Amino acid sequence: MEKKPSRNFTFRIEGTTTNCLEKEAKQKEISLNILANQIFNMHADWHSNAGKAGFLSVRRAILLQI
Repeated sequence: MEKKPSRNFTFRIEGTTTNCLEKEAKQKEISLNILANQIFNMHADWHSNAGKAGFLSVRRAILLQI
């Protein structure tokens, strides 16, 4: 596996959010750093461009009613 270059950043994140992220990382049996990278990658690859492409988030229950 090719090692990609990385940089260090410091973020200030609310306690309730960090608790949620730590719980999710533990459930997935991955480090908090890996989870954070997954979240950032997903945002950069999908979420930041989805709105520009015309995609909308719709709850499953609403979609099923339609």
